[in-house]
Amino acid sequence: MKRDRRRTSGRELLGLVPVLLVVGGLSIAALVDALASSISAEGSDAVGLAVFRTVLGLPGFWASFWFSLYVALSGTLLATAGAVVLGHRWCTRPRGRRTAQTLLHFNLGVPHLVWAVALVALLSPSGWLSRVTSLLGLDSGIDGFPVLVNDPYGIGIVLHLASKELPFVLLATLPLTGVATRRSLAQGATLGAGTASQIRHIYLPAIAPVLIPATIASFAFGLGGYEPGAALGVQRPRTLAVVALEWFRSPDLTMRHRAFAVAVVLMATVALASVVLLAMTRSWWTMRATPHRREGVRA
Repeated sequence: MKRDRRRTSGRELLGLVPVLLVVGGLSIAALVDALASSISAEGSDAVGLAVFRTVLGLPGFWASFWFSLYVALSGTLLATAGAVVLGHRWCTRPRGRRTAQTLLHFNLGVPHLVWAVALVALLSPSGWLSRVTSLLGLDSGIDGFPVLVNDPYGIGIVLHLASKELPFVLLATLPLTGVATRRSLAQGATLGAGTASQIRHIYLPAIAPVLIPATIASFAFGLGGYEPGAALGVQRPRTLAVVALEWFRSPDLTMRHRAFAVAVVLMATVALASVVLLAMTRSWWTMRATPHRREGVRA
């Protein structure tokens, strides 16, 4: 049994080699290029690694950094939590699952910029939702409608990330919610496990191999995506992705090294967050039952 498991895991790792070479190679190349560009700009006021000290000391940098981290974490947590709850719901009560999956695929096909503009049209004080609530007498018009987009608290950005990334995370985990997972959930319910206990001890370990990478990808986009911050954010504080692109497009070519330095900071933040998340969810991987691993092979 142990030899068979080792052979299976070895074959799985070999199957991942081409993907790791392509994705890992491109990621490392991008990081090296960004690092080299940030420390070798001509005419720069900072030389070498001193550019990072200059960027980190700029007024407003840390405000933008913490704001970017806040919206990325909030949107990712909402999307992941919603995907887990809905996925568990579909495992235990699959009614209406196909219709919902169709709607989720439609959401995935909409570009982020188009979705952001749609949220502006829907949630702005003069948008569709404001007009409907005003007609129903629920508020006093534009002045009485809460500011949900282009606000200093990043509510619009968080809503954008949560609504766009939830379908991605949910659809990514659905292939692991097959017969074995549903049987385990049914057995847990028979033994008296509540919904929270089922999710924690059965459902999360079953989908962890896909849930964790999907969550990391969602966080990476939330932190480094330009469209949400540009369409739904404000001038102060701005997300670091918006700041980096503005510096990169500046007529002053010496600003480009700062833009690349910000890109390196964002990539390092994503890498650190990935390590922390993998360490925090290590128990899910160890709890994962063997039948769930073999389910995909049977299918």
